[in-house]
Amino acid sequence: MKEGFAVMTPLDPTKYYLDNREALSKITFYLMVGGAVLLLLAFGGAYFGGAGTNGGHGSGALPGAEIEGAVFKAAATVIEVSSRHKFFHTYLFSYVFYMAIAIGSLFFVVLQHLTRSEWSVTVRRVPEAVLGTFPLLIVLALPILTLGMGLLYHWTHPEAVAEDPILQGKSGYLNLGFFFIRSAVYFIVFYGLARVYYKNSTAQDVHGNVAHTARMQKYSPVATLVFALATTFFAFDYLMSLMPHWYSTIWGVYYFAEAVVLALSFMTLVFLVLRMKGYLEREVNIEHYHDLGKLIFAFNVFWSYIAFSQYMLIWYANIPEGTTFFVNRINGSWLEVSVLLIVGHTVLPLLLYISRNAKRNLKMQFFITILLIVMAIIDFYWVVMPNVDYGGVHVEMVDVLVFLGMGALFMGVFIRNLAKHPLIPVKDPRLERALNFENV
Repeated sequence: MKEGFAVMTPLDPTKYYLDNREALSKITFYLMVGGAVLLLLAFGGAYFGGAGTNGGHGSGALPGAEIEGAVFKAAATVIEVSSRHKFFHTYLFSYVFYMAIAIGSLFFVVLQHLTRSEWSVTVRRVPEAVLGTFPLLIVLALPILTLGMGLLYHWTHPEAVAEDPILQGKSGYLNLGFFFIRSAVYFIVFYGLARVYYKNSTAQDVHGNVAHTARMQKYSPVATLVFALATTFFAFDYLMSLMPHWYSTIWGVYYFAEAVVLALSFMTLVFLVLRMKGYLEREVNIEHYHDLGKLIFAFNVFWSYIAFSQYMLIWYANIPEGTTFFVNRINGSWLEVSVLLIVGHTVLPLLLYISRNAKRNLKMQFFITILLIVMAIIDFYWVVMPNVDYGGVHVEMVDVLVFLGMGALFMGVFIRNLAKHPLIPVKDPRLERALNFENV
């Protein structure tokens, strides 16, 4: 036994598997097949539906062309808003949402080993199961990297770059070859870290060797560093470069904060659903929910601080390249969405969830987690969709099909991973302390 690890009698793994795994296997199969069908229907409608434009939602120019005039003139000459643009913007919005759950879960797992946390051992398996979705998310990125680049990012058009001095100045970074290389690096980092932590944790369920825990702790400082860099530049590339004239040095932190809030809310909601089904009532007790609630509250306040700081600094500087982002999001009905984010993502959680009692109230936990997941959906929609629906919010069937289709695939893989292993790390050397954890 390695120094620093307590000795305890390992729990029986068979008691901690989900029941009816054969039925769950069928459910995951139907989810994945159904998700693929929904995505194909949305794709077919976008490419073969016969619609030339997306219902007159814009003038055919990119958002900002009417605001800044010549700034977007070159891009407007080469890009026409179409059903294909709508599809790929919806696809990107959905993709970064589900990727955020996986990225936030990866951060949570790495953080627990970095801090050598004891209380979180029994709540680690759900985010670890999310880590198993990274191969799916890498595959889901392929449509963006193949068919979607020219429809999403106007800096990919040589004609636009040739007439735009700003794009010419950024062409050393914003070019297709370098974008593909960076994307490969991000996915290697995310998948590599996820595999290391997921495989070591689940292997320990079988062998009980504390070397697995020691190995994950050893890797965690470097893992934290490369995770931070990959997450930051992933957010820059896939979201900020939608408007390449606009920039924010804290955009990576904005995406990271939302990803952590979303992942914590998702995993807490999963535990609450499992509790309703009779699982982990003792292993994940009110003390664990209290700590999860504290993390949710803290990171949501952090997201609010970053969102306000980004707006305040851009408003104060009043530089056209910066203000365009927010001007586009107060046009038409986007203003109501902006106000909804302020109220639903900041004010309500702050008022309802600040007290200790609220964090120990499971009904309140259930409400807050659903609220924040919905707010995260709205936030990513608000980030991506004004670049195609710049006159206001226009939710269409393609939005529903793509989001639900990708969600069905994601949940299918997640449930399959969750059913393959015990719901808690049954042979983790810190498990006993986690089971007896109490807040002070």
